Amino acid sequence: GGFVGLTAMTVAGLPFWMAFLITVVVMTLFGMGTERLVLRPLLGQPAFTVVMVTIGIGYLARGVVTMIPYWGTETHTLPVPWKDEVFWLGETGNAWLNDRVGMLVANSIEANKHPAKFVAAMFSVAPQALLMILPVFALLLKIFFVFKRRLYMEHLIVALHSHSFLCLSILLLVLLNQIAGWTAEWPVLPGLVGLLIFVVSCWIPLYLLVAQKRIYGQGWPMTLLKYFCIGIVYTVLLSFGLILNLLWALASL
Repeated sequence: GGFVGLTAMTVAGLPFWMAFLITVVVMTLFGMGTERLVLRPLLGQPAFTVVMVTIGIGYLARGVVTMIPYWGTETHTLPVPWKDEVFWLGETGNAWLNDRVGMLVANSIEANKHPAKFVAAMFSVAPQALLMILPVFALLLKIFFVFKRRLYMEHLIVALHSHSFLCLSILLLVLLNQIAGWTAEWPVLPGLVGLLIFVVSCWIPLYLLVAQKRIYGQGWPMTLLKYFCIGIVYTVLLSFGLILNLLWALASL
């Protein structure tokens, strides 16, 4: 699709939006043709066969693209009308955004030269990032347990308790790892410390599961289902929190 749009803009000289529409039409027809001619005859076949044929189509398309002279294997830049700017921000907003991005790039170079300073900055802004995650996690609990008719403040208290437990547990794991490093040459103690690390690591998810069961009072099947669903969503939420923490730390250098 990208190569079709690139050809429409650079070879045919079409404007961006016209090339975009042509690309959508061409790729739609390509997808419909692939489904009708290749995938539909495979109905009733084992799923593995369909997967392997789909992978083969991908490799075939990639090989064909590399054989086309203008496309080839080189890296191309798609000329877009809003390069280096967000079109709905306006001139002032884009100037501010470019200034922030430039500062982040400069600070990332500084962080590469002085990693200890960057780590210290990350730890200094971690509490603020955690405080921003807490109300969102409480809202997540409110959604998952909407039929329990609990107040949002109750979910916020649960979120605060859970994160306090997580922070204390992580602090304990860091301390145990330090002790394991200090006593690496000792005969028995490193094994005991390693066992403690394993026990604490297993206890963290078990404690959170039991806490959810006791607080919300649901059966084990529903508790386990919601526990894993909340865990998946929270992992995504935590990833955004870590990215926010990273950017915040770079901005504060």
